[in-house]
Amino acid sequence: MGAAGSVPSRPGSPDPGDPAQPSATAGRGRLDAWHVLQHARVQHGSSLAVVDGPDRLITYEALAQRAAALAGALWGAGVRRGTRVGVLLRNHMEVLEAHYACAALHAVVVNLNVALVPRELAFILQDCGAEVVISAR
Repeated sequence: MGAAGSVPSRPGSPDPGDPAQPSATAGRGRLDAWHVLQHARVQHGSSLAVVDGPDRLITYEALAQRAAALAGALWGAGVRRGTRVGVLLRNHMEVLEAHYACAALHAVVVNLNVALVPRELAFILQDCGAEVVISAR
């Protein structure tokens, strides 16, 4: 982690708290999804929650931790900038975790419809060049 209160770095990237490193948004004029999540985590921590159904709440802090853990696992699986990652999940919290984890690594999310048959999924995955798929058990 960088300086106190700074946004944590992406797995495998320079520490954004290091003044010698260029800003994560230099030249872009906007924050990416990973930094938006980290900003919400710093601003709201455990005081606000993201809702996933009537019985499931998760704080921004917990969402950021889960996304960072998934990003670490994806990094360990060889996912890097530009790697296509298939996301085959129902519309639940895990989709957000997968999207933020991919954003942390600058990987490309390929959303896959859970209603597709195996032949259709195979075509999409081959066509887009996905190297990894995140799915439920």
